[in-house]
Amino acid sequence: MSRYNIIILIAVMVIPAYNALGDDGVLTITPGMYKITGTTRTNLDEKPQVKTSEVCIPVAEIRPETMLPDKDTCSIANIKSSDNKASFDLECKGPDEASSLKGKAEYSTTPDSFKFKFNLDGTTAGKEIKVSSDGSAKRTGDCP
Repeated sequence: MSRYNIIILIAVMVIPAYNALGDDGVLTITPGMYKITGTTRTNLDEKPQVKTSEVCIPVAEIRPETMLPDKDTCSIANIKSSDNKASFDLECKGPDEASSLKGKAEYSTTPDSFKFKFNLDGTTAGKEIKVSSDGSAKRTGDCP
């Protein structure tokens, strides 16, 4: 997994997915447009990557798989949740046997906002990599 792929992986952390994993980790939120700002740090980059985007969240829930960078190559285990917080273990496989990332993710919601963070360790292209990301989102209005 290249450094570029890791940045893409992080950039899509909050795009909603619609797979069903059951109700563990499902948190409620008000549907609408959300301004999301996230900061990602890796041991391969000198300075953090900051990304801001606006996305429509059309449903009243955020599920653990919403946080997956890629539902085909990443998996979730050990989901734990309470009323407005959830956490889980995360593993993402790279394009070859030697590339993988493992770590933990957590997120929390209020009716009009959410926060997320995760830490991943692994290897990519024969190099050890550490990735940490955190961010927040605030509802800005209704979806178009």
